[in-house]
Amino acid sequence: MTDKVTSNLIVTQKAPDITAADKSIIIGLAYIRALAAALVVVTHLSGAYFMTPSENWDASNFFGSFSRVCVPMFLMLTGALFLKREEPLKYYYGKRLIRIALPLVFWSVFWLAWLSQSGNAPSNWALAIIKGPVIFHMWYFYLLLSMSLGMPVFVKFYVNSEPREVWSVILVWFFFCSLLPVIDPGHHVYGSDQAGVTNVINYSGYFLLGAALADLKISRSRAILLGGGLFAFGGGMTVILTSWLTAKTGHASDFYYYYTSPAVVLASVGIFLAIANCKRGPKPLHLVLMVLSECSLGVYCLHILTLDRLRAAFGIIGGPENAWIMIPVNAVLILLITVPVIYCMRLIKPLRSVA
Repeated sequence: MTDKVTSNLIVTQKAPDITAADKSIIIGLAYIRALAAALVVVTHLSGAYFMTPSENWDASNFFGSFSRVCVPMFLMLTGALFLKREEPLKYYYGKRLIRIALPLVFWSVFWLAWLSQSGNAPSNWALAIIKGPVIFHMWYFYLLLSMSLGMPVFVKFYVNSEPREVWSVILVWFFFCSLLPVIDPGHHVYGSDQAGVTNVINYSGYFLLGAALADLKISRSRAILLGGGLFAFGGGMTVILTSWLTAKTGHASDFYYYYTSPAVVLASVGIFLAIANCKRGPKPLHLVLMVLSECSLGVYCLHILTLDRLRAAFGIIGGPENAWIMIPVNAVLILLITVPVIYCMRLIKPLRSVA
């Protein structure tokens, strides 16, 4: 299983020999991908309770705050995998873009077909896909496409820079794209999660963070302790700040949920650092995480349908049920339904690149 994960994760690795340290970080990165996929599900489940005042709002805020690291984890994973080695331009503007475009088109068509059953799909499917995400969670692929256009620049900078230069740029990014919008919201308000030049700049620091954290020379125990502390602090601050702003404004406010919010950045750095340095888990847990890691792309794209069907069938998502219990229970249930579907899709060779 490890060899299979190695080939899936390190697509730019060409050396025939992989050291024990390499295998350790590869397993850590696979765990990160699995956890990020699970947290995407938790994020969307918690959001079902967020906008409506109820006894479940605190649970929604708690799970929503700690799960906001999901997208930053994916972005940092991309940086850790792709910024370490220079490739010809034809790779970035050919093979790499195709790998993003194929699942984007496949799942956009899938969702347009699903929406057409209720008459909610546009008439021109091709134009709809070109214009933007046909369903909200597909925005991430457009962001990746935009950021991949600048990938050669990121790689060139990273491989030719000293660690202190990389961290200096990360600090500049953190100030202008994370702290400044909080200090002066009128100067720059956290915006929509659509692709574009502004958001490429906003999220670019995560690419550098992923590579820098993967290369950070620090003991495993210290990395786990520091990372766990940062995750707890960042997630806790997001809970507190969101509760404070909601009470102040009188309505649910997700201002501190944005992926570049300072507390979310700190939590994301923490969980990435801790999980990347984890040892291989017990065999049953390891196998579960490996399967989820391999199926993460398809899980991200399909889980909304599973969530929607569960809500339509049982009405237990976003209602009066105890969200402290039902958010994690439903997250596990959605994964238990979605992962086998994606796993079976991946058994069909032509579908592996989109699932």
